[in-house]
Amino acid sequence: MKRKIIRQGHNTLTITLPSAWVKKCDLHSGDEVEISETNKALVVSAQSNVSGSKVTLDVSGFSIPLIWKHVLSAYRAGYDEIIVRYNPRDSKRNFYTAFSYDTLAYINEKEELSTPELIQALVNRLVGVEIIDQKEAYCVIRELGETTYKEFNNALRRIFLIIKSMSEELIEAIDGSKTLLKRIHMEDTNLDRFEDFCIRVLNKRGYEDFRKTPTMHSIIFLLEMVGDEFKGLAAVLNQKTKVSAPMHKALEDISRMF
Repeated sequence: MKRKIIRQGHNTLTITLPSAWVKKCDLHSGDEVEISETNKALVVSAQSNVSGSKVTLDVSGFSIPLIWKHVLSAYRAGYDEIIVRYNPRDSKRNFYTAFSYDTLAYINEKEELSTPELIQALVNRLVGVEIIDQKEAYCVIRELGETTYKEFNNALRRIFLIIKSMSEELIEAIDGSKTLLKRIHMEDTNLDRFEDFCIRVLNKRGYEDFRKTPTMHSIIFLLEMVGDEFKGLAAVLNQKTKVSAPMHKALEDISRMF
């Protein structure tokens, strides 16, 4: 569609917004929109369509993986508020098998947790959100602060640094430092935290160059796969006493890529 440029005052030029788009995004006078510049293109994004968005999940009677997948999916989708309802009479279960090393650091693996305690442990793994209200049969998870492109870029940079660290530690482990293999597993969990955050930002705001948003989704997905492969290699190396020279060189080449 085309819009005419209107002069207002001496140096101000304005254009009107399409009324159908304004109604669809529920915009009103005084609301703010996000404008990003790419060469000769301006992309106008209505933040009101994501700001304040919320979803309600009912996880009563769900298994551990289902609870985790529901909460994580809502987080990655970009909701500002996630209300999780559960049955307070659900029996306690041993949840430790669903967690990775960083969570196990503060949870006794033999301890049985209730559903609210499990959800708290899951939220502790997510970046930028906290439980702000908790009752007998539900809790409210809410985003703290505003998600920005700067935070996305910082998280993406951190992902590359973690992958580089994992590759270097794999090489050290081959040379005899087996204690690093457990750390690699822990770092993969930290990697997943930043990857989930990046997906959340892309779904909530898009990439700063909006046309590259699908590409960034693919890049984040592939980086997650790289981290998972390094974690898998660490598990294999823990069982092997010797690694071939070509394998050693391949890992060094991969490390230099990051």
